[in-house]
Amino acid sequence: MTRMERRKVWPILNWVALTVVLVGTSLAYLGLQRIIAPQPTLLHLETPVHLVARGVPTDATATNSIGQQHVVRTSDGYLVSLFGSPAGLSVVSDLGDHGRSWRAPVTIPAIQASSLSAAIDADDRVHLAFTNEEGPAFAVLNRDAGGWHSSNIVQLDTGTSPVLDVAWDAEHGLTHVVWVGDGAASEVIHWASFGSGDVVEMEDKEDLAGPVAGPALANIAAGPAGQVIVTYRKGDKAGWYSRSLVDDGAGWQPEEALPIDITARAGSVAMDRRGVAHLVLIDDAGQRMLYLKRSNKGWATPQTVIAPATTEEMDDPFLAIDTTSRLLYAFFSTTGTADAVRMVVRDPATGWEDPYRVSVEGNSTEGYAPTSLDPLTGTPLVLWTSPGKDPSIRTGNIVLP
Repeated sequence: MTRMERRKVWPILNWVALTVVLVGTSLAYLGLQRIIAPQPTLLHLETPVHLVARGVPTDATATNSIGQQHVVRTSDGYLVSLFGSPAGLSVVSDLGDHGRSWRAPVTIPAIQASSLSAAIDADDRVHLAFTNEEGPAFAVLNRDAGGWHSSNIVQLDTGTSPVLDVAWDAEHGLTHVVWVGDGAASEVIHWASFGSGDVVEMEDKEDLAGPVAGPALANIAAGPAGQVIVTYRKGDKAGWYSRSLVDDGAGWQPEEALPIDITARAGSVAMDRRGVAHLVLIDDAGQRMLYLKRSNKGWATPQTVIAPATTEEMDDPFLAIDTTSRLLYAFFSTTGTADAVRMVVRDPATGWEDPYRVSVEGNSTEGYAPTSLDPLTGTPLVLWTSPGKDPSIRTGNIVLP
């Protein structure tokens, strides 16, 4: 190669070398930026916490292991939270600002509720299943210019079980109530329906399962086209079951055994706008969370949402579905150093996300019980009972990505 030819080649090599250096420097800089840039904090986000009511019982938001609903949204956008108190049923409404500020509670002395679950219809009547001194009962709450008023109270049964749940069937204008009552030798899972009207009257009643040995659990959900499903645990034995109400005159369908082999200590059920049932269960040790869904073909294979862990115990499940069909699941976890209210989200397109931390509390054996996610605005609302010398109901919002 001549000197002239080398002069032509060297500038090209210099430019290539310079380009390699610049590219390498840029990549190194970007890598450094990824290292020192702040990491996403969604999983540890402390949301603004607001006060709902002070001086409440420590079980004010307790959902009794079946995901009982304690808050409803009216047609004009107000939230209504309900909880039992020694003076009677307490009803507290927000100011239409998605739970950021709340009015003082009002009391309905006629309803003495130690356990409750609520649903609301299109006319803003609150359908309330509750347990009083005699046993499971049902009533409808109406609001007028003078405040909240109760209908006649229908006593469903006798017994002391706090397990009862309610669902509103908008398609047929019926309220469905499921509860656990005392049978001849053990517990029985009952169902009843009520029509709308000024005077509450029972339309139908049936025993769905039992008698069973050991404490039973049961919850209920209704879909937009009149689908109704009840899921339940029959005593202390492993397994979970369901029965569906079909709108063809055939009534309740035969019992289905869910494809699980665990003994679940808690569960919550919800139904989406397509009539698909969704269920989350926590195993008896409180260290494993399962998710199942049921279509027309039956229950699908369960998914493990949170795998077993030795440092975290889960309890108090509550499941809701937002308008985009995302599943929103709140629960309480014990970590050994600080207890936390957390929420898990399942997006139909992306699957399960890691738990969001809604609130962190000091260790306590009372209170918490997260409940009542209100997802209609796209910002889930979580209520729980904060214990201490002056127990109070708190609320927090999560802005989802």
